[in-house]
Amino acid sequence: MTTRTVKMYGKVYGENVSLQASFNGSEILNGTVASTDQPVDQTIDWDGLDVVATFSLDSSVSGNVPFTATVTGGSFVFQTFHADYCGDIVETDEEGNETVTTPSADHITDISFGAVNPDTGHNNIVIAGENRVRDIENYPDLQGPWNWTIEDGETMSMDIEVSTVA
Repeated sequence: MTTRTVKMYGKVYGENVSLQASFNGSEILNGTVASTDQPVDQTIDWDGLDVVATFSLDSSVSGNVPFTATVTGGSFVFQTFHADYCGDIVETDEEGNETVTTPSADHITDISFGAVNPDTGHNNIVIAGENRVRDIENYPDLQGPWNWTIEDGETMSMDIEVSTVA
């Protein structure tokens, strides 16, 4: 079996912030993390995010996988997970010949790439005991990545749809 490398993307705000996070029932992070002492930016875009944690995941893991995170001493804005083994990238020439330009092992993208919309791969979201949902119906212009903010002392849980290794 192949082992995937998974990276958790987000931004941590405050001084001396601790983050405890588990993925699929295994602890992936527990301790003080690098942070920025600035006001929380809930609208931070991809270019401003950090890799908050990196961990290995057996390639047999797929489907809805539980994820939890608890922050102490600051705030954590979570966006998503990226992983390798996300399928070959293939280009087709004018004659219909296909060429693999990036093999699956080197193709790194959202771990929910197999979902109809990868960003909908975050389900059953609960922050500080309150259910949260993406309100696409009332806010159709808010497509694309959503950030989920956990404040000091709060816990977030959700299911992450992990696509099968391709």
